[in-house]
Amino acid sequence: MRKPWQPVPARNPDFGWRLRRLRNETLLAMYEDGTYERIYGKWFSQGK
Repeated sequence: MRKPWQPVPARNPDFGWRLRRLRNETLLAMYEDGTYERIYGKWFSQGK
């Protein structure tokens, strides 16, 4: 049995889709509230 502090193995089939879903949901929320544009503008805009 896996202990709570042990990392989930990368080959675990559940791990990949859960991580992708979390990433996609987070990015969508960032696009919707303008956070993504603000961060992108701060770090990747030309000349400032």
